[in-house]
Amino acid sequence: MIAESELIINQDGTAFHLHILPEDLADTVILVGDQGR
Repeated sequence: MIAESELIINQDGTAFHLHILPEDLADTVILVGDQGR
């Protein structure tokens, strides 16, 4: 869980800067990228 002090919430309750609510996310999220970076 992310601490409240580390998660910026917009006035509409969405997460800054993505503008999404927790229920907007899928149960599984696949991230791509180079693990060595």
